[in-house]
Amino acid sequence: MKLIQPQSLSALSFILLPLHISLCQAEQSLTTVASAVGFAQYDKRNQPSLLHQQQNSSFSDQETLRLMWQGQSNVGISWDLHYMAYHQQPKQNISTQGFEHIFRYHAVKQIVKQSTNHALIHGLDRAVLTLDYKNFRLYFGRQPISFGAGRFWQPTDVFGAFNPTELDREYKPGVDATVIDFYPSEFSKLTLAYVFTNKTNTELSDSYAAQFRRSIGESSEITLIAGKVIAQNVLGGSFESNIGAIAYRLEELVYQEPSSKRYENIIIAGLDYQFDNEVIVSSEYYYNSNGAHTPQQLFASATSLLSLTGLQKQLGKRVAGLALTKQLSALFSGSYAMFIANLRDDAGYDFSALHQASLSYSLADESDLLLALLYGQGKAANKQVPASEFGHIPLSASLRIRLYF
Repeated sequence: MKLIQPQSLSALSFILLPLHISLCQAEQSLTTVASAVGFAQYDKRNQPSLLHQQQNSSFSDQETLRLMWQGQSNVGISWDLHYMAYHQQPKQNISTQGFEHIFRYHAVKQIVKQSTNHALIHGLDRAVLTLDYKNFRLYFGRQPISFGAGRFWQPTDVFGAFNPTELDREYKPGVDATVIDFYPSEFSKLTLAYVFTNKTNTELSDSYAAQFRRSIGESSEITLIAGKVIAQNVLGGSFESNIGAIAYRLEELVYQEPSSKRYENIIIAGLDYQFDNEVIVSSEYYYNSNGAHTPQQLFASATSLLSLTGLQKQLGKRVAGLALTKQLSALFSGSYAMFIANLRDDAGYDFSALHQASLSYSLADESDLLLALLYGQGKAANKQVPASEFGHIPLSASLRIRLYF
């Protein structure tokens, strides 16, 4: 099913219409977020598939500027425009994979200037108009769509989910879509989403999905989702509730595997608990019926359509995650997360693990500093072919400073 392609959806149209609406005494705000990230990694195994020029260590940095223009008129129309520009050193390849590329009709990013070691890139990350009318709300343009309920993994977030180790989740990348929210009651919502495929991709049709969400009582919620995403039929749902101080969640997505036409499923189950000392423990179990069960199956899993589009976050069949977070003081907060996966070979089960630790410091009301460490354990990759879920990930450290003004 194909709708009329949105060739007229240019950045200019998103700017001119809000300018006209602003004459109706609209409330507007302009915000700028600037950040700089330094990244270093070290791998004693000297894997050329992971580090440049077969070196044991590498360093890079990226400076990002996000300009946000938001407004709301007195006639039920609002807008949200995010323009991004960033500089990379050394230059990194612009990926044509991942949900940011698949679900954007126009180019994801445009290169302004590049050299051997530098690149200056810019683009629109969000450009969405919202119309409110009675029990309906219409969103049109580049916008984030979030459906999942999990902490680490969100199987029903079919239009793009964060990676389990992603620490910066404030701004989810937008996709080109038309979305309608209908509120049949105070406790329920029906969402219809039609998402456009990149115009350069002639193999995939546009995607669409419907989600129904309903609150049950004071602390429970149920969702149901159905649709067709990247040429695959999908059906799923989630349930969240609590028993005393323990919060729990279940989420499942059933999808049709493109090559075999078999129906597979991705399931997560999780628990959260907060201790009296304000330490929050989160745990989650991930299961993918079509994931790799042996090391020999990892390459096929890594090159599958779901993995290439970023919708399947793990290569293996089973992964467990555990995270501890705590507000250490008024200015400091810390977290530690561990993910464990197992594969089976002739010698038995072979485990790999991924560790992540982070420390955040609030410099002022509108600035913060983040230090993060990441380390993978397990069998290393062999000639760019993974031999375990996490063994190919080297020791890395990143330091980010972010300013709002």
